[in-house]
Order: sequence, then structure tokens, then C-alpha cells
Amino acid sequence: MRAIFADKRGPADTDAAPSDTSGIHIDIHSFSELVLWPWGDKNSPAPNGAGLQTLGRKFAQFNGYRPQQSIGLYPTDGTTDSVSYSELGVAAYTFELGTSFFQSCSVYLNEILPDNLQALIYAAKVAGLPYITPSGPDITNISFENNAKSLSIPRGSSANLEVTASDDRFSKRNGIEPTQNIRAIEYTVNTPPWKESIVKFSMTPKDGAFNEVDESAVATISTDGLSSGRNTIYVRAQDESGTWGSVSAIFLDIE
Repeated sequence: MRAIFADKRGPADTDAAPSDTSGIHIDIHSFSELVLWPWGDKNSPAPNGAGLQTLGRKFAQFNGYRPQQSIGLYPTDGTTDSVSYSELGVAAYTFELGTSFFQSCSVYLNEILPDNLQALIYAAKVAGLPYITPSGPDITNISFENNAKSLSIPRGSSANLEVTASDDRFSKRNGIEPTQNIRAIEYTVNTPPWKESIVKFSMTPKDGAFNEVDESAVATISTDGLSSGRNTIYVRAQDESGTWGSVSAIFLDIE
């Protein structure tokens, strides 16, 4: 862990890592169907407890597990997050998978894997800013016209993009997260939106205004100027606090 991540947290238990600290450490265990975060040796929240809780509840929305501070299972010390979070400030979690220490292959393939794969994909998407991005809205659906998940069209034609976003994609099994109305939804072409000096296109709210926690938006994408072959359309949404959520993407092929 020390070789991978810079030390972003001070030596005192009360020192918080900066909100723009990057990186996520997920320790995979069995069992109990839990998503856990520091501290494991004390009842008080960690200095970054609010951000850890937000992302933990996001993970739990995907896998259906109970999100809670680690000590809620039993007191622990000297675990792997003692280095990753306590020393370095990296957002650290333990997933307690399944309902027994040894489960059948069928349970793993049919339940544990699909329940947790989406949570791990989400972790990869927000690892750049894990204390910030999870509080923003998620893209819950992205498609072209007629719910197409990819599209191949001739040059000179246009593609109608449809997107749904939500700022309420959190588990409610152990408390609730504050939600906000969505302020904006935008897309970029072939370059992700966190890159500098790229053109960003605003999408139009389907109901005429961005003023709810869940919103749908549309845009017409011109193929003029796009490269032949595969193009990637990146989409993200912003809440009223100005926080951008995780990025989703869809392929647009130009014949």
C-alpha cells in the first residue's frame, strides 16, 4: 500500500485526509453480507467518516449488503485498513461476502458475483475522487433511441441520446444519505469530461427543467466531424451543490 499511494493523512486520529485524496482499498472477506469502513477499533467516526459512509452506502445499493462502520461487526485492530486509511488516508472498505465462510460454486456464480461485480465496477469509476464523486448523481440509464445500448449509423445522420440520472442511489438499510436536485447533465465525445480543454455539450431536460432528484435528459449528436468507426460518448450529471457524479459511457459507431 505504501508503494502504491502517497501519505495524505496526518499522524493524529483526528487528522482527515484531503477531500481530493485518490484511491480505494477494498478487502474481500466472507461472510456476513456487510460493507464496512473505518474505524474498527473505536465507535467514533473516522475524520473522513462522512465520505466513507456515502461511498459505503453506494456500494451497498449495488450488492444489497448492510453498510456500517467496521466496529459494528466486532472490534478489530491491525487490519489492512490500518495502513491504507489510518496511515495513508486512502478510502478503505471490507466487503463481507455471502452467508457462510464456504459457499457453493452455484451460490457464488448466481448471487455473490453478480451482486458485487457492479459495486466493484463503481469503485473503479470513482477511485479518482472517492470522498467527493459518490455524493454526486449517477447515470442510471444511458441509451440511444428505442433503448439501444449502442448504435451504428452512416456519416451525416444524427444520434438521439437519452439519459436518466439519480441523486438517490444509496442503500437505506442503515440510515439515509442527503439528496439534492439535479442541476445539469452533459456529454463529451471520445475524451472523458475530467480532461482539460475539451468541448462539453449540455443535455436538455426531458420534462423542461432540472428540478428533481431523478431526471431524464436528451440530446441530438451530430456525426459531422466524428471519426469513422467507434466513438465513445461520456455522460455525467451534476447536483445543486456543484458535485459531478460518476461517468458512464456508450458507443456510437460511424459507418
